[in-house]
Amino acid sequence: MHIRVAGEKPIMMKIKQLKDYKKFRNRHLIVSVIILSVIAIIIMAFFRIMYTVAKQKILNVWENNVIQLAKSTEYYLARPADAVEFSAVHVEDMIAEGRSNKEIGEHFIREMANVASLVENNYTGVYGYCRGDYLDASGWVPDKDYEPTQRPWYIAAKANKGKVTLVSPFLNLQTKTMMMSISKLLRDGESVLSIDIFMDGLQKTLDELALEEGVKAALILDSSGNVVVHSRHEEMGKNYLQDGNSYQKELAERVRYIAERKNFYDAGPSEGEIIFAERINNTWCAALILNEVNLLSSVRYLNSILFLILVLLFSVWYGITKSINRKYREAERLYQEIHAVADIYDSMTLVDLKTDQMTVLTSNDKHDWLLEGNFADYSKRIVHLAERMSSAESRDMLIQFMDPATYEERLQDARAVSYDFLNNEGCWLRNQLIMVDRDAQGKLWHIIWAVESIDRERKQQEHLRKLAETDALSGLYNRRTGEARIRTMLASISKGMFVLLDIDDFKLVNDRFGHAVGDAAIVALANALRKTFRDSDIVFRLGGDEFAVFVPGIEQEDAKHRLILRLHHEISCISIPEMMDSKISVSVGTSDYSAENNDTFETLYLRSDQNMYDNKKKKHGV
Repeated sequence: MHIRVAGEKPIMMKIKQLKDYKKFRNRHLIVSVIILSVIAIIIMAFFRIMYTVAKQKILNVWENNVIQLAKSTEYYLARPADAVEFSAVHVEDMIAEGRSNKEIGEHFIREMANVASLVENNYTGVYGYCRGDYLDASGWVPDKDYEPTQRPWYIAAKANKGKVTLVSPFLNLQTKTMMMSISKLLRDGESVLSIDIFMDGLQKTLDELALEEGVKAALILDSSGNVVVHSRHEEMGKNYLQDGNSYQKELAERVRYIAERKNFYDAGPSEGEIIFAERINNTWCAALILNEVNLLSSVRYLNSILFLILVLLFSVWYGITKSINRKYREAERLYQEIHAVADIYDSMTLVDLKTDQMTVLTSNDKHDWLLEGNFADYSKRIVHLAERMSSAESRDMLIQFMDPATYEERLQDARAVSYDFLNNEGCWLRNQLIMVDRDAQGKLWHIIWAVESIDRERKQQEHLRKLAETDALSGLYNRRTGEARIRTMLASISKGMFVLLDIDDFKLVNDRFGHAVGDAAIVALANALRKTFRDSDIVFRLGGDEFAVFVPGIEQEDAKHRLILRLHHEISCISIPEMMDSKISVSVGTSDYSAENNDTFETLYLRSDQNMYDNKKKKHGV
């Protein structure tokens, strides 16, 4: 992540040329000594100020980086926390209605799809403890000695007394990734609802930060000293305060000290280190560890420049002006390099809500075009500005978000609020309103209106979501996505048909022709399914050579029959050159869905599987 220092222009220096050296020496020797001394003092003072300012600007860049890391982490955790809160309301209502644990467990299974729509990050499904029973939507059956009330997710939720609880992260030994439980104690004081989320998104952010020049490590610690995520993957899962070496313990203590004092940065445990730290939700700490030499290398040579200028002043009078100008131009280029670092925000505007005046802190051409050079009447113009900067589908929500009449209420308990929207060019932006201060009466006075480009981040998330939903070989939905979509669809339709099929004697295909030909057969069957069924039908690969389809809305038997015949026709047209004259065939089993029967995915699958098994026996004359 790169940050541009806002509202600055490169510093320009103009130094008068010195008089001719001979005239200065012959006519004004004493005066020249005084003048040179004053110039030397001024130059030394100026370079000292310039060095301090340049150093502080670089430090400010990394202050903003660690603040942004903390905000990104808070945003990453907010969505699953909201999902747990949302799911808990439904379960509490079911408990209040006297529903059985079996019904609540079935609700957990249905709830997985709802949670998936709220949680963009990978998660393992809804589970919990309800009136003496452990319930798990993923179907996991614990060992007999598994005691849910002794698990960290239950203990932490119970201790937090009904608030959504972020449980200390743990290392998943199978996937070698960090996970975290998010739990909530329900109103009955005993039942607990929970989900587990993967920390891959935060890991990716830290990995990118660690690639920045001068960064030794990026990490997030919880209040107990556990390493939540770390740019060095081997460090994840360790507890620096309890089990760490002397360096790790001191590092954890300093990170906590910096975050609590809100100093943003301080010296690290090792010589030449600088630590930047910021609190996350008042419990965790985000930290960046930088090499001070690399961090300040771009300004350290100013001292050498100063020494060279002083040597030239007192040793070589002739040509002093060119030397000074050259050195000052180098200082100017230094500042230009600092300003060339990319922005956190595309634009930042300070708004005085009392005078309705705007002050542009930093901007781009699009922001300048938007304001049209008018920095007054913010409250009257903001709706028009929102209309100009957003796409049609985002316009109404953005106008509501930017309505000044709502600022006081929304910023009462929050430092900042944000809204993601599509601009009129189809790119994702994040609009933020950041509170600056209040007047003596506690009324909102100044805010910062900031616009940040998040298009790349959103598109990466969408790409990763598609990868997570898709079976790599067939290109169809994978099992988890297919099941989740069917479960969601069953709640909103009354009729449908579930189709289950696999390739006959698929093991013989692999044994005779090789696994590459077996993969080709699976791909060909997937293409036949695409040709047979509609885009609105749910087509997915269960695994191996087994596929499933759900066709919503179909009722007539002749329509179902024609659909299966069309499927067999498409399969009969499959030709795989490596199989020579051999053709692939499939066995199909179907099951009708009716909302009146309260069919679930499991019942549809079992009926179709039995149907398919019966068809296989008929083929073999059994």
